[in-house]
Amino acid sequence: MYKVLIADDEEIIRTELEKAFCWQDFDMEVVGVAKNGLEALEMVKRFHPNVCLLDVKMPFLNGLELIERINREDSSIVKIIISGFDEFEFAQKAIRLGVYNYILKPIDEREFRKMMLEIRDRLQTNAEMNQQQKLRNSLLERNRDLLRTETLYKWIHSESNPETARENLLDFGIRFSGTYDLFYIRMHFHLTDLGDEEYMEKSIRECKSIFRSTCAVSEEYYAIKTSLDSLFVIASCGENQPHGRLLPNRELNGSGNWKADVYHRTADNLITNAPLVFAALQKEAQEDEQCSPMVNKIKRYVQDNYRDPQLRLSKFAEDSGVSLSTLSRLFKKETGVTFMEYLIDYRIRCSIDLLEHTGLRIVEIAEQVGYNSQHYYCDAFKNVMGISPSKYRSRGKRE
Repeated sequence: MYKVLIADDEEIIRTELEKAFCWQDFDMEVVGVAKNGLEALEMVKRFHPNVCLLDVKMPFLNGLELIERINREDSSIVKIIISGFDEFEFAQKAIRLGVYNYILKPIDEREFRKMMLEIRDRLQTNAEMNQQQKLRNSLLERNRDLLRTETLYKWIHSESNPETARENLLDFGIRFSGTYDLFYIRMHFHLTDLGDEEYMEKSIRECKSIFRSTCAVSEEYYAIKTSLDSLFVIASCGENQPHGRLLPNRELNGSGNWKADVYHRTADNLITNAPLVFAALQKEAQEDEQCSPMVNKIKRYVQDNYRDPQLRLSKFAEDSGVSLSTLSRLFKKETGVTFMEYLIDYRIRCSIDLLEHTGLRIVEIAEQVGYNSQHYYCDAFKNVMGISPSKYRSRGKRE
């Protein structure tokens, strides 16, 4: 039953409205009858009616003032003005306040019944719509993480254009701006655990936790399961953490029978660039997959130690107990480049990240990526990129 409140300073009108109609015909009941505006306001707060029938001229609060106060409590309440005055100014203000109808005394019973049936239908429709909206909101909330992940997944796989992705992500409160770090994490499970989906899901959750504690990332952190054994992570840098140096080791090891290789890039204008960066990270992972375990170890040796000016393949050969010539031939055969070419290229790529995202001087960047001499660094940069580091940086600023 819908609840009705009647407010009029004339007792005869209050009685007529309360007794003259069978309110059950409208699926309604009268829950309160007030003789002035203040009393009516108290009843609104106490009974939370669906419909208010209000006189214009009442003591303490007139009908229009009362409606303003009711709107502050609940603007969805259906308000009907009943007046003995056919005054345009009153009616005009009532409409501005969202009044459903402005009817004159004496009340036409037939018109009144028709109006109340319309209001009943409106209340029923609104109740059904509210129920449907609550159901939608409940389903959305229960599946929020899944829907968000699906939206992110479609975006990084270029299944939605950047503007559509931006709008969809905003629905989940995700606003990407500035530079972000992107990680592709490829997991490896023990052969005996393959096919055990529950174990793999648990391991992926553990991987997320280890990654989170290993990397200096802020609360803006999203991990997307791109397949059962791989993750794509979008993370903003920690407050004082320089870009490109979040992960000193590209391998994560769990407590179970799994480990993970981590591939890392930074990206500006993430909405546009994330799909391109993600594709590059996947390609790098696939290239590593085609290499032998020994060559992948050499690559990780470079990625973990490239800041060391004394980094040489001979040191790795000595530590691993394999001859230098054997390692050199194997590395060149599988990657198509020599160890030194790979090291230089990696150092230059790391230095580009610092050129683009820090204010470090060229000499400082050279030291950060393993060069004792700014001169040697600039020569290496020009050989790889075709221009000097300073020109590369200034070109980026112009763009």
